[in-house]
Order: sequence, then structure tokens, then C-alpha cells
Amino acid sequence: MLRIIISLVIGILTIGHLCLAQETGAHLYSGGKLATQSAAGNGAILPQPVPQFPGLPGPGSATAIPPPLLNNTEAAIDQESHGDFPAMSRSPSLPLGTLQRSWDRPVAASGQTAPGVVHYLWQTDFVMGVRTRDFMVTTLMLPAWERITEFYVGDPVVFEVKKVKGNVFAVRSRNAGADSNLALLGTSGNIYNFYVRSEAWNSSQVTDLAVYVDAPHELDDQAGHDEVSPAQAGMPDYVRRLVKRPEDVRFDMKLYAQRPSDGDIAPLRVFEDGIFTYFDYGDRAETVTRPVVHQVVDGVDSAVNSRTVGPRGSVLVAEAVGDFTLRSGNRVVCAKRLPVRAGEGDAR
Repeated sequence: MLRIIISLVIGILTIGHLCLAQETGAHLYSGGKLATQSAAGNGAILPQPVPQFPGLPGPGSATAIPPPLLNNTEAAIDQESHGDFPAMSRSPSLPLGTLQRSWDRPVAASGQTAPGVVHYLWQTDFVMGVRTRDFMVTTLMLPAWERITEFYVGDPVVFEVKKVKGNVFAVRSRNAGADSNLALLGTSGNIYNFYVRSEAWNSSQVTDLAVYVDAPHELDDQAGHDEVSPAQAGMPDYVRRLVKRPEDVRFDMKLYAQRPSDGDIAPLRVFEDGIFTYFDYGDRAETVTRPVVHQVVDGVDSAVNSRTVGPRGSVLVAEAVGDFTLRSGNRVVCAKRLPVRAGEGDAR
């Protein structure tokens, strides 16, 4: 009996509490969803916003995914799941604007015999300088009889070196503004040392694209030392190795200059072997800017192929014989063959 009475009292209190909640607009559950009673007391139940929890963004927060973006992403996923992919843009690429303007009208840089071309004569105590450029390949060509067995590059990250064949190597720089060294070990025992430097596409001077290296060969030296003509007796050893026909070497050339300052570009000696003409600057090679060589034909200066050889590039070789004009800026030097006196014939 007591239990029945207690149950009736609890039920009455519960009903009273619910009625009080309706009058004051307190939260209650309707159909399993949180709702609120209208403040007007008209019995309408209004939706209640979802309660917020600390640390989680709400529906109106800035970190919530915008509805348009969410809708577009859902639409793209739905299209691609059915094989409907967007078209790929294949319009032509834009120009990069990285042309090296110094190649528009190329001029040989210091030490180059022609724009982008360098000639060296290997010596044991000589390091050959090479200027490379990003997005271009520089080719190193050693003597035809040489074979390289090993090579080492100081910075393989910036400078990529590839062996094309036994005596030919390709060097490419990946970045500008760096330098390193390269050592090539030949079967002859020669070690070819290079100092390599990388420049950018906007360099004001053309870089080295072809580097030719010549070196005395043991067999050539043995053949050359068998007989030495009187004309060769006064020649330095490196000059004796350069000439094509040592027995025909002649020193009957004289230099002329109009002004004393023109003598700054004059070589120490000039000689020819019937095939090429050699302008030897000797110890002054490191301080003299190499002039441009012109051959005088019928009184007119004509361009002639020339290259720098010898230790430290001390000998300028013109691939012709006759009279020449050497020009460097405003300085001019003339080289003329002396006339053969009567009775001497063609004596050397």
C-alpha cells in the first residue's frame, strides 16, 4: 500500500514539472529531438541549435567548409566516378625569355680563338680554365691518341660530367654561379686538370662550347729528336713540338708599328713552316690581350683562322703564310716577310 502511494506522488510531481517547463520555455525532447516551447505560448515547437563543444568549429565558424566548395567537390567526385573527367588544356607554352643575347652577334671572349672555342696545349704545371653555362653543354676534346681511364669532379651536384668516348667528355652545369675542378687521368700518364666555372644564361660573354687540348706524344718526341736542323736549334722545346714541318721553319719576318703603344700587342718572335705562321708571345702571354689576325691579300686584310696553343696559350697560330695585320682595339701591328736576297734562292 505504501509503495502505491509513493508511486502516485512521484507521478504527480513529474506531470507538474513538465507543465512548468512548457510555461517557462525550458528545453524538452519531442519526437527524439531537442526542441523548445514558443515564448508566445502558442504551443509551437521550434528547432533548437545543436549545442557547441569546446575545440570544435561551429556551423558558422571560419574553419567550416563553405557549402559551394563542398558541393563542387561532391559534384566532381560524382562525375569522375562515372568516367566524366575534365578536358586537359594543351595550349602552346609561353616563351621563357632566357635567350643569351651575346650570341646574337658573338665575339670571341678572352682566351677563345673563335666564339665559344678554346685551344690548349697541355703542360704538367698548367690548369686549364673552362667557362660553362646552364642549359648548354661544353665538349672537352683531348688528343686523338689519348684514352681516359678515370675522371674526378669536385662538385658532382652542380657539374655533370659524361664520358662520350675515350678522349671526348661532355660537361654540363646544373646551376649558375659555382665553380669546381675536373681531373682526367689518361693511359699515357698525363693528368689533365681543369678549373670549371658556371655562368648564367644572361652572361655578357659567350661561354666555352668546345675545348681542344693538344699534348706532346712520346712517339712524336722520339721522332722529332732524331735530327735537329740549325733553324730548330734556337727554338724553345714547346715551339719545336708545335710546328708541322720543323725542317722548313723560317724566321724571316719583321714587325712594324706606327706608334709605340702599338707594340703592346706585338709578339716576341714570328716564324712560319710553310703551312702555318706562329706568333710567339713567350712570357708576356699572360699580360697581352690576343689580337685578331688578318692575312694581307692584294693589299686587303682578310679574315684567317687562328688558334692559341703552347704553354699558357703563349703561341697564336694563323692557318696561313704571308703578310699579316694584328689588331686589338686601336692598336695595329704589321708582320711582313722579308724579301729573299739575290743568290739565296729559297734557302731557309
